[in-house]
Amino acid sequence: MAISLTGKIVITVVVLGVLGGMATLIYFLVTDNAEVPTVPPTTVVPSEDGNMRYRVGVGIADMTGPCVEITFMGYAEVGQTGRGIHLRQFSRAFIFVSGDTRVVLVTTDIQAVGIALRGQVVANLQELYGDMYSLSNVIIAGTHTHSAPGGHLVDFLLDISIRGFSSETFNAYADGITRSIVRAHENIVPANLYYAQANITNAHKNRSPYSYNYNPEEERARYDGNTDDTLTQVRIVREDGNLHGVLNWFAVHTTSMNMTNRLISSDNLGYAAITMEKKLNPGALPGKGPVVAGFFTANLGDVSPNIRGARCEFSGDECDNQFLLCGAGERCYSLGPGDDMFESTRIIGHAIYEGAVEAMNSPGEELTGGIAVVHQFVDMPTETGARYDPVTREFKTDQQVHGCVPAMGYSFASGTIDGANTLNITQVI
Repeated sequence: MAISLTGKIVITVVVLGVLGGMATLIYFLVTDNAEVPTVPPTTVVPSEDGNMRYRVGVGIADMTGPCVEITFMGYAEVGQTGRGIHLRQFSRAFIFVSGDTRVVLVTTDIQAVGIALRGQVVANLQELYGDMYSLSNVIIAGTHTHSAPGGHLVDFLLDISIRGFSSETFNAYADGITRSIVRAHENIVPANLYYAQANITNAHKNRSPYSYNYNPEEERARYDGNTDDTLTQVRIVREDGNLHGVLNWFAVHTTSMNMTNRLISSDNLGYAAITMEKKLNPGALPGKGPVVAGFFTANLGDVSPNIRGARCEFSGDECDNQFLLCGAGERCYSLGPGDDMFESTRIIGHAIYEGAVEAMNSPGEELTGGIAVVHQFVDMPTETGARYDPVTREFKTDQQVHGCVPAMGYSFASGTIDGANTLNITQVI
């Protein structure tokens, strides 16, 4: 029987889809069998007076966006469109209640969260709960992964490389974030909070040391290095002594997956979260366990996970995007510790996970204070204030400064060694 051209196209698409699905399945089976150290039992220190000081809810939901055709947000590479999935995107929500104060804190596996997306989530919540949730107490952060679909920020500058607004992306994100908060709302229990820290020294480096060294010498002398190695953690313990959830903050860019990647990925912080939840929820599928582990970005600024240093794209020569430049049309970018970006994601993510486990199994310090949240919209061009001196750590009331309209300087075009430009535009002009 003769098959029409249309039929041949359909058959080809179906076969490719099946093969893609098999490849994805094989990848996750291999990953799932990877050896992961056992997490020791969580250390729980009872509160001094035996009272549960807060009510806390945790929730998680899948928020994976369209995995094909949509350009990823992060590297501003127009050709970096999706072709599948490496690690799914999740929204992890935590609700803290103390007296009449209620605060929602959410970490999402996306590059950033715009006001339009946050507004839609709040609107969804208000349909269910009235004015209990608003822009004043719902805080939504992105892990800053550069390997997730874009087109959701509803801003010309930020959506231009995505070729505009994507309703598929926006709706997937808004619905997933809303589901995670609803699940946290339905899961509020009496709990205590414990604060702990751990140092992680093998998971990041400063990607713009030349620029960093332009900071005042007196300011740089206060720190041991040009990155912050501290992982900060707050763990949530239920009345029965079991772990309810854990929040972690660490300074690193989620750019282990580089600009050549075409698969949706929550990158190193997402890997750390999935790994920790797997050990805290034995036998549960990703995103289905009762204990939620959120990993938030901290002061990630110019902090890169690509610790092997920068090389030119084709020649392999050393480069730094300042003094050592690549040839015309050749990008300078850093490499992670692995043989490829998938292994680098695993290595960096696992190092962060191990730091979180170390913090979780320390006695920690019980948090006993109240809960508060402050939110305001600021019209920056109309704002004035005293100049802050980073050396003396004082505000100079006799030196007034004022805000301005948003702008990008010439050196913005240089990029960084995580993903530099091809025109050899350098930093610190």
